[in-house]
Amino acid sequence: MWRLAEHVSFCWVDGQAVFLDLSRDRYFALPRSVNCAFRQWSEQSDASTAMPETLIKNELVVPAGQDDPGNVQPCALPAPTEALALLDSRDRFRVTRAVEAALILAWMRRQVRRTPLRTLVAEASRRNAGGKQFASRVSVTDLAEEFARIRAWFPKHQTSCLPDSLALSMFLGRYGHAITLAFGVTVHPFGAHCWVQTGTTLLNDTLDHVVRYTPIRVICLAATPH
Repeated sequence: MWRLAEHVSFCWVDGQAVFLDLSRDRYFALPRSVNCAFRQWSEQSDASTAMPETLIKNELVVPAGQDDPGNVQPCALPAPTEALALLDSRDRFRVTRAVEAALILAWMRRQVRRTPLRTLVAEASRRNAGGKQFASRVSVTDLAEEFARIRAWFPKHQTSCLPDSLALSMFLGRYGHAITLAFGVTVHPFGAHCWVQTGTTLLNDTLDHVVRYTPIRVICLAATPH
């Protein structure tokens, strides 16, 4: 039996397996012959088909433990059904939270420029698993709207889905909200994107944009109990 390596996830896009390998900080598609073999393996109903050697050699899959049933499944995420409404940047917001959001955004953009993706993802998980958080009576959508207004202060050429989504995750985590950080891809041409959602509600993107992407890695960031 096999399972995906901890640093690996994948999805199917129009019959093509696309992988995200955090240890190498890269997305890639399988060569045609390997893709066909992997698809045949994934659709098997018995053990007669061997796992493609390329996946084993490159440590994309590893042997499952004795009591581990194995898991080589594509990424799964509930499709978003709604998004936050367009915002008016003139709406009121709490000054202390505005300053906090701006500082997190600026800090995260510096971090993304000098930190590997694997480390960024691991740090996000650690923060939400054990960071210093506090209970908030403000809803996750209200906080996300405040964050979006602050993000609008930054020049458009400085906006990027990765630092913005990581910063929003960090901001919401500080207020005790559990969210999902999602990475998605397209093929023909290749494209990668990330966003934040809670349940099936998008918190920092639009439906018509996100539906173009197939989720390839999902990180559920749980709030710390109070």
